[in-house]
Amino acid sequence: MIGKLDVISKHQDKPFIGVPMQNHFHSNKDDLKANQYHTYQNDHDRSKSYHMMTQDCINELKSEIQKLKQVITENQVPMQKEYYSVKEVAKIIDRAEFTVREYCNNKRIIAEKKDSGRGSSNEWKISFAELNHYLNHGLRPR
Repeated sequence: MIGKLDVISKHQDKPFIGVPMQNHFHSNKDDLKANQYHTYQNDHDRSKSYHMMTQDCINELKSEIQKLKQVITENQVPMQKEYYSVKEVAKIIDRAEFTVREYCNNKRIIAEKKDSGRGSSNEWKISFAELNHYLNHGLRPR
């Protein structure tokens, strides 16, 4: 008389079918010993199979994590700060410094002039909020 059937993995060619000991009635000691050995062997095989599947999953997850780390590192915005220079913004948005300065001159990116201490030509400084606006919505209309 067989109780519940145990099927452990849909990934295996042949599913493991085991007999739970508490639901199996035995007529003599020899049958009991044979079934205990059979169950032990199947549990051992199941454990090996589960370990192999687990290792495969772990290795696959490690690979995915490495890919995500690489994508994050490539697309990472520098640490948030109050203002960014034209050079920093150009690097973040992948444009030339000249282009970023033109965006500032034409008010496509709202920026302020900062004191440079080098005469009358001051450099632009772009706020984090404005950089964030550009990254999420693009350039401001003309």
